[in-house]
Amino acid sequence: MSSCRMESSSLPLPRPLLLGPRVTDWLIARSPAGQRADVPHLLRHDRARVEQAYFSALEEGCDVVFAATEATTPYALLASGHSFRAAALTALAVEIALESSGRASYPVAVAGIIGAGEPPRDAVFAFEEHLAHAERLALAGVHILVAEGAGISGLLEVIRACLPSRLPVWARVPVDERGRAWGQDLSAVSSALEREGAAVLLIVAPDVSSARIALAACAPKSRAVRLTSAHDFEADASELLALGVRGIGGPASLAVGALRGVAAGFRPRRPSEAPSSRAR
Repeated sequence: MSSCRMESSSLPLPRPLLLGPRVTDWLIARSPAGQRADVPHLLRHDRARVEQAYFSALEEGCDVVFAATEATTPYALLASGHSFRAAALTALAVEIALESSGRASYPVAVAGIIGAGEPPRDAVFAFEEHLAHAERLALAGVHILVAEGAGISGLLEVIRACLPSRLPVWARVPVDERGRAWGQDLSAVSSALEREGAAVLLIVAPDVSSARIALAACAPKSRAVRLTSAHDFEADASELLALGVRGIGGPASLAVGALRGVAAGFRPRRPSEAPSSRAR
C-alpha cells in the first residue's frame, strides 16, 4: 500500500501537494437532486460508490484524500440512532480510503476529519468525544488529522484532542471575502493555532482574492489552500502556488481534469499512476 509520510512540523515535500475533495462533499455533489447522501449507509451498503470518490481524486493525481470520518462520530450518528456504530464505521471509512488510495502507484496520504459539524453543547463531553475520535482514527491508520471547529476556541479544543495521537494535525481555517477567519486577522489566528500544535493551516477561501489576502497576513510555509469556487481553477491555483502555498485543492464540484492540469505543472504524470476502478 502506498502512503505518504507527513512530518509534524511542515509540508516538507519538494513540490506542493494536490488535495482531493472531502469524500462526503463529493458524494453530496453527485447525489440525485433532492436526495441527501447518507454517508454511513453508503459505507455499509454501497462501498463501490464511496470508492469511486477516491478513484476520481486519484485519477486527478491527488496526493491527499479526505476520508468521510466527519460522518462517523457518535454525535453525527445520533439522529439515526447508530451512535453505537461509531468505532466500526470509522474503521470502515478509513479502510475504504486506505485500500482505494493503495491502488495508486505514487504516495498518497489519507486524512481523517475530526470536529466537523455542530459540536455537543457540553464542552467536557465534546472534548472527550474529539479525543476518542482522534484515537479511533489513529488506530484505523490515517496519516493526517484534519481538525475543524466552530470558531477559534472550538478549533483549538479539537487540536488539543488530536495531539495525543502524535499524528500531524492540519487546522481547517475558513476565511471570508476579506481574508479574515471568524472576524479576526489571519496572523493572530495562525499564531494561536500553531502554538497549540497545528502543523499545517488549511485555508478554505471563497475565491483567489480572499485567499491572497489571507496569505498576505501569514507566511505561506505550512499553508495549504482550498478554494470553494472554481471559475478558473487552474489559473487561480497557479497564482496561489506562485505565492508559495504548499498544498492546493478545489471544491467537490470541480470539473474533471482541472486538478490534473494543475498537477501537470509541478509533477509530470506517468500513465501508470492512474488507479483502476475495476481493480480488486
